Amino acid sequence: MYDKINTDNLCPLTHPDNWHLYRVPLRRVGDDHYVYFGNGLCRIYTSKTLPDCIKHKLTMVLASNSIGLADEDSRSFGIFSLMNVCPQHMGEIGWRSSNTYFVVVISREDLDSLIGEALDKECEYGNDT
Repeated sequence: MYDKINTDNLCPLTHPDNWHLYRVPLRRVGDDHYVYFGNGLCRIYTSKTLPDCIKHKLTMVLASNSIGLADEDSRSFGIFSLMNVCPQHMGEIGWRSSNTYFVVVISREDLDSLIGEALDKECEYGNDT
């Protein structure tokens, strides 16, 4: 059987219009939420432990219409179809790419916090968020 996505390659990508936002891939299987941070870092959360910055965005994504979901079993399903199928009105929130894969858009500060970086790095990316 064809491997769907090499999850080692999944990582947050900067938002194309706002460099203070990141598109973060996640996969929901049952009650487990796999959030991919790149460099082999994947955190697994449940519905109860999912961080608020992700939980709120995921709730909005699930409430929106998900049309044209990609088929995970298709050979053409990959990172590009996961990260770049965003409906225009959800660009700063997130979207559902397939039955189990999602992308949530979060701030750089939230991303750093989830990865475990210090939150006092404002001089690196400024105060204009």
